[in-house]
Amino acid sequence: MSQEIARKFWNDLYKQIGPIISSNMIGVFDDVIIKRYNEPHRKYHNLNHIIYCLNLFEEVKELSLFPEDTKLAIWFHDLIYDTQRPYTNELESAGLAEDILRNLGYPKIRIKNVYEMIRATSHLSVNHTNLDTKILLDIDLSIFGDPDYNAYEKAIREEYGFLTEEDYKVVRKDILESFLDERIYLTDYFYDKFEALARKNLTQAIKNLER
Repeated sequence: MSQEIARKFWNDLYKQIGPIISSNMIGVFDDVIIKRYNEPHRKYHNLNHIIYCLNLFEEVKELSLFPEDTKLAIWFHDLIYDTQRPYTNELESAGLAEDILRNLGYPKIRIKNVYEMIRATSHLSVNHTNLDTKILLDIDLSIFGDPDYNAYEKAIREEYGFLTEEDYKVVRKDILESFLDERIYLTDYFYDKFEALARKNLTQAIKNLER
């Protein structure tokens, strides 16, 4: 079912982009999207995550300056997801997206826009001025403010199953604590929607890791 929903989102995006991109974009769904997001180690960063993000984008698409670019960034931001080399995933995903879009004939300036948005999903900086980047980052972190947050934590633990429990707790605790240093959501819309519950969820998750 998720694959059918994802395909509809992808085909709708192709229709929106129209003549500025090659019809080969349709084939990218089967040749790249499905293969990447159905990798067996992905328990959270899979097609369901992408669909979740796309549905959230529908709530704020009128705010986006370049909605097609933002949707492409959502689709491509986790193309590469290797939990044993996590610090290069965003850069490699951005590079692969750049190659794909260049081969499809997407405008260079807009490829750069998609590339930069995907790189930003490393969440290493909060000093972003681009509104679409802020929207993408907020959507990517929206799960923090989800009532079913515990299911997300369980899925992430499965993705890092190669780590011992002790090592995982140390790494995960550091990551979660870093998000509490500043406001989590950069746009007012997502701040109002998710911030309070996200901080509550993260605080509880950290306490669980300390046990």
